[in-house]
Amino acid sequence: MRPAPRLKRAPAAAASGPPPVGERPVSALRGVGAALAGRLARLGVTSISDLLFLLPLRYEDRTQITPIGTLQPGTRAAVEGEIQLTEVAYRGRRQLLSRLSDGSGMLTLRFFYFSASQQHNLARGTRLRCFGEVRRGPLGLEMVHPEYRRLREDSAPLEQTLTPIYPLTEGVPQGRLRALIAAALRELPRTRPSARTTDAAAGARVPACAALRSAARRARRRAPPGAAPARIRGTAGASPLTQAPPARAQDRPRDTAGG
Repeated sequence: MRPAPRLKRAPAAAASGPPPVGERPVSALRGVGAALAGRLARLGVTSISDLLFLLPLRYEDRTQITPIGTLQPGTRAAVEGEIQLTEVAYRGRRQLLSRLSDGSGMLTLRFFYFSASQQHNLARGTRLRCFGEVRRGPLGLEMVHPEYRRLREDSAPLEQTLTPIYPLTEGVPQGRLRALIAAALRELPRTRPSARTTDAAAGARVPACAALRSAARRARRRAPPGAAPARIRGTAGASPLTQAPPARAQDRPRDTAGG
């Protein structure tokens, strides 16, 4: 008697279409070349999903401007003013110094790493909004390598929520990292496929991306001013996928003390 022939398993059909958004390399984002991708890899970020779940270390309040004349050493503050003087000094090492004034006082902005274009952009008469840690320096109060933006209008809007501060590596400033995370969020699909979608693999990917979008947005929820950073959910140290949801009113313990 001949043995029964063995049935050959048909090879699994390869999923059609591009890979899910979260699995794409971070270099798929516009403006991310090989050099920037290499710097992001030092943070453990190689894919778009890695970027989405790079959680903030803390939050900072940049929702109000502090007069320069009221600044105190050791505090972090946002200031706004006009550059009175910018010069390159050689005091132990080459550095760029800009003197910023708002009418209430003077603040020195000190940069040890700078380019010729940066020096040009900090010319006398330029209005800046800066944020950084205030410390005492040889010329009075100063900020070293503050985050700043040039003001092209008389009153640019202030931040409305607390600003997330992410872990950094050399060559990737905070502003650049926040812009990349915002671009990654825009890459995620916003809607489910239509009822006429025939590609089952694509249909399965879109809900997964929707879940990824929801989890990522919860992870970097922008907190209102005045919120205690320690109470903000979604900071580094806890995965947004494992954080417990807020208790419902009927589940919260009732206070039985008193009348």
